[in-house]
Amino acid sequence: LAFGHGWLLQESAGEPRLGEVVDASVASAATALLDQAISSLAAIHEAGHAAGLEDVVPAYAQGDGTARALLTTLDAVAEATLLPLPSFDRDHIARLVGRRGDAFIKWDARPANAAGGEDGVVRFFDWQHANRRHRGDDLVWLLMDSAIPPALDVGTILFPAAEAWGDDVPRVAAMAVAHAGTRIHGCLAHAAGPDLSLAACLANDWLGSREAVHRLGLHGAAAARGSVLTAPLGPWFTALAEAHADRNA
Repeated sequence: LAFGHGWLLQESAGEPRLGEVVDASVASAATALLDQAISSLAAIHEAGHAAGLEDVVPAYAQGDGTARALLTTLDAVAEATLLPLPSFDRDHIARLVGRRGDAFIKWDARPANAAGGEDGVVRFFDWQHANRRHRGDDLVWLLMDSAIPPALDVGTILFPAAEAWGDDVPRVAAMAVAHAGTRIHGCLAHAAGPDLSLAACLANDWLGSREAVHRLGLHGAAAARGSVLTAPLGPWFTALAEAHADRNA
């Protein structure tokens, strides 16, 4: 892939995608795989900083205006699902989401963009969106994903890891609810009908299944509980998850 005056090359990371493996794992095994992925992201951040890559990559999604635009996906989801949003401090959350960050991060660190784990190492691929923001954003991309089983409370992984990396919980919670809204909106917008299964979505890196919306709603609720600013959105995400639960399960 050519970008401007350079080239991006990547080596095959193997099969299957991390998301498929995590989805098929029991909770303890899924948590262990996610811990491996978090360790890999930490190593990526450290290597990127050592190489000075934060001075090379562009800054993403910085500034209140961009952050407010990101939060409009919550409005779109509310309109599409007929579940009205509660009152919340949109301006404060937008300021947190848009806060300037100076760390080199992968971005788009979804489980679909990673493979491995059998040898204790998770390898990430697709680097065209690497940028300069906050380290905790890579945790948001990893954990606010439909591949993460609904039995896992992502908040118990997300917030301790973010704090260990020097990020603050209110900012990460704000980013997580905004990102959950974006992913849910994508699922609703790209839904191909009732026959689109979660397994097919995970195998092909597609958006659209009803189960994906259910899971993302649960993960959004878990993230919202992390801060008093985002807490009002928790019941809304829970209602969204319940509205998309498999009634035959």
